[in-house]
Amino acid sequence: AADLVDAAGPGPFHVFGKGEEGGGGAPGDGAAVVGDALGRGLRDVRRRVLPPRREGHQPGHLHRMGGYGCQDDTIFCGVFDGHGQWGHYVAKAVRESLPQSLLCRWQEAVALASLIDGEKRISDCQFDLLRQSYLDVAAAVDKELCRSRRLDAVNSGCTALSIVKQGDLVVVANVGDSRAVLATTSDDGDVTAVQLTVDFKPDLPQEKARIMQCEGRVHCLDDEPGVHRVWVPHREAPGLAMSRASGDYCVKDHGVISAPEVTQRRITARDQFVILAMATDGVSDRFSHSHKVFL
Repeated sequence: AADLVDAAGPGPFHVFGKGEEGGGGAPGDGAAVVGDALGRGLRDVRRRVLPPRREGHQPGHLHRMGGYGCQDDTIFCGVFDGHGQWGHYVAKAVRESLPQSLLCRWQEAVALASLIDGEKRISDCQFDLLRQSYLDVAAAVDKELCRSRRLDAVNSGCTALSIVKQGDLVVVANVGDSRAVLATTSDDGDVTAVQLTVDFKPDLPQEKARIMQCEGRVHCLDDEPGVHRVWVPHREAPGLAMSRASGDYCVKDHGVISAPEVTQRRITARDQFVILAMATDGVSDRFSHSHKVFL
């Protein structure tokens, strides 16, 4: 289990509004939302959705950087949710490494592309550059965890869900089963929910096929029907409830990967805010994304 250590405040959600640019929350500010209405809405969601905190279990790390890369219109926001005995430390290590490593790799890619193609074409390939930067950095961070002597990333790991918002472009990178949900306005004026990510569970057909091809096993425990877990070939371990994670090296040879799915979306005038929700507090399993938006 992990602990929440960040200016963004406790709880498994981060919300940012469509017009939010730069800046960051001070300690105790809650979730650093632009506008009192969004702030009140977030607090209300927390009161009504969060289950009582169980002994020995705490939410994961939440990270937000305004003015990302010294650009006023760019922010980075992410949640890193640990699991296993050393999960808190794995989540902290990923939180401390990924944002800056991603920024450096992205800036290098943009600079190289500018030399080759010229600055005018950079805007056309911005998503491709950021997507490849995410993939490269996720692999590098995972290798760092394996080499680390400060923590056990063999039997512990974390999910990583992050967003880079630059102007009206939102790029989402997801490793694991945390969830990003966009609240948008329909033609009739109602607020509707659009899930921006896939919950990478072991029973998804493409995920299960990869795991089984690597001699991993996917099945539910008798007392947990419907909760599919990943197991090594010849013993009932570790029982990982997701198919992608940073760390968890005991199942990396058996189909669990750290590669994020990276997607993009252009924000329009109809889009209101994005919620990043961790799955381990039971929020994503207990409530649909539509329920979250309407609470």
